[in-house]
Amino acid sequence: MFFPKTYINFKTFFFYLFFFSLFLPLSFSDCYSQLNGNYSIGPGGYFPDLNSAVNELTKNGVSGKVNFEIQNGVYVEQIIIPHIKGTSYVNKIIFQSLSGNRDDVEIKYSGTAEKNYVINLEGCGFVEFKNLTLKNLNKSFPGLLKFSDYSNNVRIYGLKLESPKFPVTDYNTAIVFNGTLIENIILEDILFLNSFVAVKNIQNNSDITNLTLYENEFFNCYYSINLNNINGLTIESNYFENIYDGIKLIHIHGISKINKNKFYKSVNTGICIADSKFIDSFMLNISNNSYSGNGVGLKIDSGCININVAYNTIAIKENKLFSNYYSSSLEIFNCDKIKIINNIFTNFSDGFVFNFKNISSENHIDFNNFFTTGVILAIVDDKPIGDLSNIEKIYKSNLNSFSENPLFESDKNLLPLSEKLKIKSSVNFSGPEFEDVNGVRRNSLSGIGAYHYQVLQSSEKLNSKICFNWDYISLNEFS
Repeated sequence: MFFPKTYINFKTFFFYLFFFSLFLPLSFSDCYSQLNGNYSIGPGGYFPDLNSAVNELTKNGVSGKVNFEIQNGVYVEQIIIPHIKGTSYVNKIIFQSLSGNRDDVEIKYSGTAEKNYVINLEGCGFVEFKNLTLKNLNKSFPGLLKFSDYSNNVRIYGLKLESPKFPVTDYNTAIVFNGTLIENIILEDILFLNSFVAVKNIQNNSDITNLTLYENEFFNCYYSINLNNINGLTIESNYFENIYDGIKLIHIHGISKINKNKFYKSVNTGICIADSKFIDSFMLNISNNSYSGNGVGLKIDSGCININVAYNTIAIKENKLFSNYYSSSLEIFNCDKIKIINNIFTNFSDGFVFNFKNISSENHIDFNNFFTTGVILAIVDDKPIGDLSNIEKIYKSNLNSFSENPLFESDKNLLPLSEKLKIKSSVNFSGPEFEDVNGVRRNSLSGIGAYHYQVLQSSEKLNSKICFNWDYISLNEFS
């Protein structure tokens, strides 16, 4: 067999060999140093602390889903997480306690005026924090979690955010949004303790799209949720206790809903929404909420348009404590296209059931229970209304409402016992929320109010789900 002669240029061969020897290791190094899989954090772990893990993420990025399991203990760290290359819906980064118990892992730090946080999400995306406790050691600047520019697709789940009790300052904010183009944020199953403001965004300095607050608990918070300029907001199944204000919203738009929230021991206001306009096909639904407290249960103000108010139960016990104004279950000022149907509005003080001013007589109001122990039933355009028949003359759609003491089962249980409140309404709320505040599925013949009267509802469920007290926090607790 004949083999042709092969000539090798050794100078060229060694040149290319030298060239690849320089760059080939770098490419393999970059590939294999990207994080992918499970890593432990803590003494003896893959990373000794959280900042070591974040530094590695920042340097090399990820090539798959990354799960950091944090060992039990206390970590004194201030953490900044920037954009991490390689992250996506599939390639998520998760920081969670190894035990699954949020009390087992405590992350704390002493903030400053310039860096008032324990964790700052600075433009990162596709990140989750699960079952951790955050504390700030500086009582003057006790911020906990900050969202900065371009943060997106973040889920905060199962955390305990514990603040020092009631320093009356905006620096005492558990979660703050301070940046532009923040989107797709979920705050779920979080325990907020002692915040002056639990959740807020910096007015005129934030642009948030698709924010969800679901099944969170707010205890001893002066202001719980204070948000401005949100495009797409869901506030659902949250619990508020021992608070001053519950939910305060300004300029909300997009597909939004506020439903199945419970308020207990509320001093001033439950839900307040202002300057929020929605389109006919995507009205804001405020439905199946339960309010037990003082002041004003629900307030809609300043040019709001297209809002459904349905299946809510509001029980006012006393007047506002911090002003000379009387209390009311429902206040609506300067709004249009408001649908108010199948609610229970009660006032057991000397205040009013509702106070309406400058709202169109064409708004739809029907199948509500309006009851007060005071002399005046309602105020319409600054004029007192003594009984329901005069309200029917003003609002022509109001043909089936009545005034009946709900006879709530007890002071701790707002389930109505009155036979009239078990009515089978021929007009039903057309919005998407057909579960009551306890999650009981409604049907076409359901009664009114946040609690669906169901004879077969177990006493165990009543005891665990809808227990409220009529005792109230004193003023000095907010001093």
